[in-house]
Amino acid sequence: MSLQEYPGLDLPGTATRTVPLLRAIRPGRLVSASWRQETAVDGAKTVAIRNGTRGVLMTAQLTINGLGALGGANFVVNTDGSADYTIGDAIDLVYTVNTAGAVGAGCAAVAMDCNEGVGYEGGGIGG
Repeated sequence: MSLQEYPGLDLPGTATRTVPLLRAIRPGRLVSASWRQETAVDGAKTVAIRNGTRGVLMTAQLTINGLGALGGANFVVNTDGSADYTIGDAIDLVYTVNTAGAVGAGCAAVAMDCNEGVGYEGGGIGG
């Protein structure tokens, strides 16, 4: 298991953004992930973890506008093979603004727990 944390993601605005998290150095699978945010956002906003190399979401979109300040929640990880990644894959956070508001997530963090190793070398979708 490999726990990777990405604190200090700066999401002050209300525009849709893609934020790079990592480039995989080993094949693996995302097992679980969580989100924390500094402020209570308004409007309608979601976040998801995506394999940018393959162009597939690794998690379901997590609605964050219902979370309070200093709140957090767990992502639902996809089980269709899209949570698998291979060496060199770019893993991103997709911050989507569906309805604009005045308050973004501010300082945010993502924690990801992954299984890694040669057992995942086939990859899932597109692997």
